[in-house]
Amino acid sequence: MSRPSADDPSKYEKTLRAYQLMTNTLAVGTGAKKIEDFVALLTWAIESEQPGFKQGDVIGIAAAAIGLGSSRSTVKQAVDRLRRQGLVSLEMPKSPYRIVSQKAVFHPDWLASATISATNQLSDHGGSSVIAKPLWIELHDGSAYAKLLKDALHDTADQAIKESLLHPEGRKRWYTERLLVFRRIRVLGNQKSRCAWLHEVTFLALPPSIEQEVEARITELSKAGIRMMSLSTLLGSLAVKQLTSGRTHIGIGALHATLRKHLLQLAKRYDIDTSALTGTARKPATLLRWEYGHFAARPAGLVAFSICHEDPAQIHLFARDLDFVNPTL
Repeated sequence: MSRPSADDPSKYEKTLRAYQLMTNTLAVGTGAKKIEDFVALLTWAIESEQPGFKQGDVIGIAAAAIGLGSSRSTVKQAVDRLRRQGLVSLEMPKSPYRIVSQKAVFHPDWLASATISATNQLSDHGGSSVIAKPLWIELHDGSAYAKLLKDALHDTADQAIKESLLHPEGRKRWYTERLLVFRRIRVLGNQKSRCAWLHEVTFLALPPSIEQEVEARITELSKAGIRMMSLSTLLGSLAVKQLTSGRTHIGIGALHATLRKHLLQLAKRYDIDTSALTGTARKPATLLRWEYGHFAARPAGLVAFSICHEDPAQIHLFARDLDFVNPTL
């Protein structure tokens, strides 16, 4: 994904003409219908790899608005639907959207649940996961992990997380007590050639009564070399019940230097290729970054919040192989 970020309005004009000829449509609708038409147009352009619409190319709202003769607001609403389908991602605020997939392969309502709960399916396809030693932090200790979580909690739009933070007991668990950091790499491939496609950091605000038990269990599994351990199963066996799923927030992100160092150490231990996740020192990998939460019925109970970095080149392959592609998209 090294194409230049500048966008050209003329590519939208040319693509619109090509699309109109292909569909025998002379114009686009108005209002909500115009948004639907633009979604269909841009989806077709991306899937058919029209010039300027290949994976790695950008879609600039301003350039698209000029080329399509529409308002920025209308174009942005159309592009946001492409983002929710996994075709494009926003690298940073106010930057152009970048095309990360030629096919609609996920939706924020179910991507994280499907990915994070893929233990059995992953095993069937020769995949595995490896875990690191448990790490304890406090939200204000200044560590890279604390900053990662602090920023995510501050920026989240997830209502379940917000409600947890507003509740006195829940806020106390997050901000004044220690948190367990559970770290995992998901792997595709066989024993001879295994490639990391997902780096996952989960912060656990655990009930004090089971903190030591959870730490001991994770340590035991790590020492035993267990590679197909489901976090929800582990916590369920420790009487953490009534978990509900949070929503997913998807964007573009990069691994922090500290996380990158720890990831490389863990990967080296198990002979895992992490190049897709780490890139090089001069050129960090462009990764999908998404968040996912489990929340107990009572704020004083478990709250687990995961921040994941995923190789976007693998997402379509993974979704297709594990039958996670939403047929309604």
